[in-house]
Amino acid sequence: MQRNWILALLPAVLISVGYFGIPALRSYLLSIGVFLLLDIVTSRIVPSKDLPGNLSSITFALLFAMLLPYQTPWWIILVGGFITIVIGKRLFGGLGAYPVHPVLLCFAMLLVSWPQRMDYTAAMVSLDWAVPVIEPLRLIKTQGSGAQSVYHLLDLFLGKQVAGIGNGMGLFLLIGGIYLLVIRQITWHIPASFLLGTFGTAWILYQMNPGQFATPLFHILSGSTFLGAFFLATEHTT
Repeated sequence: MQRNWILALLPAVLISVGYFGIPALRSYLLSIGVFLLLDIVTSRIVPSKDLPGNLSSITFALLFAMLLPYQTPWWIILVGGFITIVIGKRLFGGLGAYPVHPVLLCFAMLLVSWPQRMDYTAAMVSLDWAVPVIEPLRLIKTQGSGAQSVYHLLDLFLGKQVAGIGNGMGLFLLIGGIYLLVIRQITWHIPASFLLGTFGTAWILYQMNPGQFATPLFHILSGSTFLGAFFLATEHTT
């Protein structure tokens, strides 16, 4: 199962490395190394049926790295590994026992603890990239829905937007999600509900105040929507 999830994440991982280069590759590799090492060490201290060989720590490492800003400091990854593997997974009993997705628990704690370090826009200000260097939804919140014209929807879909290094890769996450659906690792119900809920809520708000809220399609293509629909909300334990 974990091998299939890793395979499903690879398109987005590879494209994000193509976009962001060595800093993205470093974040992925360091995350995998830290997560796997902590999983091995803690499995020796607290034995359980959740063995490091099941590769779940690598799946978590890839999901975690995708949510990281461009050029994340190494110590953030170390802290993230400890929160995800030791606190989020092992202390609750391992794979199959935790009540909250370990990666989301970690991301929330990092965001509260170091909001400036987890700021996607600030991380990419110095990047020479032919896209608006501000998170799409942040710009909408500050300037209203008219700011949508700054972005091309195709660029958003292809991941050419300010986000984490991998969470905004809409098309490539969709490809991985469809793969999981085809091989029956997940069912259609949760992704469809997630996307329909996002679209429906955005549509209601847009109808109420089109000058303030973005269109439903803009919300679907911005940020972590596809990652959430196919890889986070569908996580088997939670």
